[in-house]
Amino acid sequence: MADSLFCGPAYPSVNGNATTADLRAEECLVDGLNLIPHAGYLPLTLLALVFWRWRRGKESQTQRGWVLFPGHFARWTVVLLLLFVTLCEVGEGILSDGYTAGHHIHLYLPWMVSFLATVLACLYYYQVEMSNKPRLLVPLAIYYLLSFSFKVTKLVHLHSRAVSSTRLRLHLTWTSVILYALHIVIEGYVLYKLKYLSASPVQLKPHSDLEDDNMHYVFPYVTLPSRFTFWWASWILRVGYKEPLEMSHLGKIPKLMRAKPSYDVFKETYDHDKAKAAAKNKKL
Repeated sequence: MADSLFCGPAYPSVNGNATTADLRAEECLVDGLNLIPHAGYLPLTLLALVFWRWRRGKESQTQRGWVLFPGHFARWTVVLLLLFVTLCEVGEGILSDGYTAGHHIHLYLPWMVSFLATVLACLYYYQVEMSNKPRLLVPLAIYYLLSFSFKVTKLVHLHSRAVSSTRLRLHLTWTSVILYALHIVIEGYVLYKLKYLSASPVQLKPHSDLEDDNMHYVFPYVTLPSRFTFWWASWILRVGYKEPLEMSHLGKIPKLMRAKPSYDVFKETYDHDKAKAAAKNKKL
């Protein structure tokens, strides 16, 4: 394994002698362990997504309703940060490899696979949420738990080598450990709220607006990435490309955005500010 393609040649010491084979072997072992959960999750999730695609193609009706699980926005915020940190780990590994003789693939390959696995984990979660089957989150929870555990071994290894706190690798490892821990907390929160492993799980129901075929403005109910990218509104771009847009193309307004709910929100805010102004003897 000392001269394997994955580990590469031994690191030269400060005086130029190749006397750090043990250090390289330990680091390579830790990075190899970190590769395990991502390399295992990647093909399994890919097969699951292909199966989902095949099954959807055989369905005669298009699904209209969907739900957002508890912690939806927190989950997407954490996973987007994790993708960014993982890309930084890939870049740091490639740059570090450039400063040593030979190629040390273990410095960046695990994080490349981790990035791909995290992307597929996002797609997997999206499909689970759209299908409203929270029990399928169990493989995702196991994946995050294993990733967290092996990442902790990486952190322990760095501290055992007394790596300086100014090194970027240490900061990235700490950040990814925290993000994986947050993922585990979110999975536990979803399990607590939905009780999907119990005999009587909580069954979420899609909003009634989503069951209306004439409801196209679904912004209040879409996922966080769809809100950022306005993917939910791509349908009107396709319609406008083919023909001039008419009012009938827009469909109905969601119940949350109609006059009565909007007035209730305005009145509640107005009464709250009015009470605060009265307490301070000021005019609103």
